Amino acid sequence: MIKSNLKTVYEAYEDFIKSQEPKREILHFYGKTITAEEFEKNVDNYTYHLIKLGIKSGDKVGYTMANRPELFYIFISIARLGACAVPLFHMIPDLTKATTFKNINVKCVITTSEQFPSLKEASEKINAQFKLVTIEENSLADYTFSNTVNKDINILDFILKEGEGSSFEFVIASSSGTTGIPKRIAMTQSNIASEIYAAIELGRPTQKELTQQGYKRINIAAFPLSTSGMITQIGSLLSGNCQIYSSDVSPVKYLELITMWKPTTITAPPAFFEAILSLPNLNEYDLTSVNRISSGMDFISPSLIKRLKDKFVNIKVFSNGYGLSETCNVIMTYNTYIEENQSIPTNIVKLVENIGNEIDIRDEEGNSIPPGSIGELYVKGNNVVSGYLNNETETLNSFKDGWFKTGDIVRNEGNNTITLLGRKKYLIKRGGKSISPIVVQNYINKLNGVKSSAVVGVPHPLYGEMIWAFIVKHEGAEVELKDIMKHCRSQLANYMVPDQVTFIDDIPKNSGVGKVNFEKLKQIAEAELKNILGGAYHEQKN
Repeated sequence: MIKSNLKTVYEAYEDFIKSQEPKREILHFYGKTITAEEFEKNVDNYTYHLIKLGIKSGDKVGYTMANRPELFYIFISIARLGACAVPLFHMIPDLTKATTFKNINVKCVITTSEQFPSLKEASEKINAQFKLVTIEENSLADYTFSNTVNKDINILDFILKEGEGSSFEFVIASSSGTTGIPKRIAMTQSNIASEIYAAIELGRPTQKELTQQGYKRINIAAFPLSTSGMITQIGSLLSGNCQIYSSDVSPVKYLELITMWKPTTITAPPAFFEAILSLPNLNEYDLTSVNRISSGMDFISPSLIKRLKDKFVNIKVFSNGYGLSETCNVIMTYNTYIEENQSIPTNIVKLVENIGNEIDIRDEEGNSIPPGSIGELYVKGNNVVSGYLNNETETLNSFKDGWFKTGDIVRNEGNNTITLLGRKKYLIKRGGKSISPIVVQNYINKLNGVKSSAVVGVPHPLYGEMIWAFIVKHEGAEVELKDIMKHCRSQLANYMVPDQVTFIDDIPKNSGVGKVNFEKLKQIAEAELKNILGGAYHEQKN
């Protein structure tokens, strides 16, 4: 059992590894099984290598590579030494990665031999001084972890002592905050330790699940193990799940792993689940072992849950996590049993207890509002970072007295529970009413023949904004505009019914975890509106 009062990531790891049977399988990667005993040896080995590299408390260590077990060892080893991790997604252009590592002043960058040549070329182009380290043998690298390392030193002389280092910077990451402009944040050891405990609660099975005959705690995840993905999956690992990964994070490979390993839980962003359901040969895979689906990083619609249930016929539990980079990822969770024909409230989440976090819902003047009211979510506590690095203006705008303004509009349900309604900047202001695009699109998605939808606000001379719905139909579905309007008018308030509907082949998504690209949809809508209005469009905008 992981303690809720942990101060460092290393303490979380130590508590976990000491409680494991040495031969228990805790990780699988491309057919390779890693036991608790092997995991501990690998973490120790990587710690020795970092010591040999001269890494000490406060040093910054960059790394970039596709999913592989070594990422866990690197992450924990950096934490043990009190150093600071700077992870970057391996698909980012090399010149961008090298420049970021240089600007943050990392001491070394760990990568694979495959990525080494292009990253070396990029770092030389900008005259970066960090060491380039490979995990495999490479004669051109400044250092390689494949070499034998001296283990005669006492590792206890170098790693954090109990109670030390809780305020040390541990992960430097980027966040778009509430403005959409990337800003750097520093997560402390205490921040991440609290986040790990929250992620443990997200991955922990219910008592009902544990009593099911033949229940196995196996989770297959489709997140890249860079920043938020790694933090969440460390929590899942430490919750007792056996984690299964591949470097090929593709829907086909994911389904192959499900068929091979018979997991009880599958974890992925909503866009990834959509990609799975779109595969024409989905029925060829054995999906019957899956008992729970877990998601996060974006809104997941009840329609998507229903369609997943149609294919993963034994799904009984849905779990969802909510958080932002400023909260080190998961701070609130929701678990529910899926019943036949039940309307699943997928945008409800509750604060994870006993970690030292708080939430408050406030109006535009910053006053707390009672249950049943709608306002902006504020968060405070161990998960929440102190501000943005070298950006006093944005820190003052978003952080005050320890509280962080999330930019998310929610309904206060009481008892530390909220219903997420959408980002403040995407809330639609129509005729003096504030409209959640999530509520409208979730209702549209209930109509037979509708695969998915997204709703945006577009400038309107009379209403302030008009509601524009983009809809993707199931293949062969005969859904028309009149069907959409009749469906919406049957239950939605008049001011929430879309003013304009566009049928589209796919909803545009941002890179990464595939969140809906609302800015792109706004551009498409404004271009269509310009064609409709002609010269009057410019008068409207002015």
